Amino acid sequence: MTTKLEVSLTARKGFHQPRENAFMNRRDFFRVSLGQKHVLDVDCQRLYMRYVDSRAEGTAEELLARFSEELLRASEVRLHQHAWVAYSELQGAVSSLLERFRSRGGVVEYR
Repeated sequence: MTTKLEVSLTARKGFHQPRENAFMNRRDFFRVSLGQKHVLDVDCQRLYMRYVDSRAEGTAEELLARFSEELLRASEVRLHQHAWVAYSELQGAVSSLLERFRSRGGVVEYR
């Protein structure tokens, strides 16, 4: 449904005259007001390899903290090759982070 938007404001100094009889689709308005979504693509094989390396270096907590920070900025996560996070310790950490992400309304997609 398209809504006709009529504006009858008089122009004042410093103000731009709005367009008369402008058309706006109300669905477009809602789409614009929701903002853009940020999609986080995660290659689980790479994540697993980095996790193994970080455990050997003693920096696994830092890696998971960075992943958690990325999740805070995202609205959707796409997990590619998710079988790689089946490693028990990594699976537990990733699962808890994704549960918190989902509880905030985030969407997780397995590819």
